[in-house]
Amino acid sequence: MPEDYASLWLRLAELRIMVIAHDPWIKNSLIGYFKSNGCEAYAPESGREALKALAEKPYDIVIADFSLPDMSGFDFLQQSLSHNPQSINMLICPGDPEKIPPETERMGIRIIEKPLRTEAIDEAFLKAVKEQKNTAYDR
Repeated sequence: MPEDYASLWLRLAELRIMVIAHDPWIKNSLIGYFKSNGCEAYAPESGREALKALAEKPYDIVIADFSLPDMSGFDFLQQSLSHNPQSINMLICPGDPEKIPPETERMGIRIIEKPLRTEAIDEAFLKAVKEQKNTAYDR
């Protein structure tokens, strides 16, 4: 593991991560990956449940799949920003750029393309954490 990634996981272990995905494989894989690296991770079952959890306590990183059981991942992230404006927000998207809402970049939502690969997740997190301020790591 490159040195940047090792230091990344030390930083991420201090952060709260929420993963919301309709696909159990994506949800379970990501939660397992984060927990195995020492992170506190939570996986709500729906967008509504996730928004309720965000209203109760903030999360440093919020990852949403493109399709959720009760809303789109983009709509969820849009709504989550009112509860959690300082979070790092990531949207897991199909490889087709035409399906990615054009507002994602303007809103600061980072994209992780499918198929998921640990290297792509590490790269996206490393870049996001380096750019983001006001996470638990920076407080």
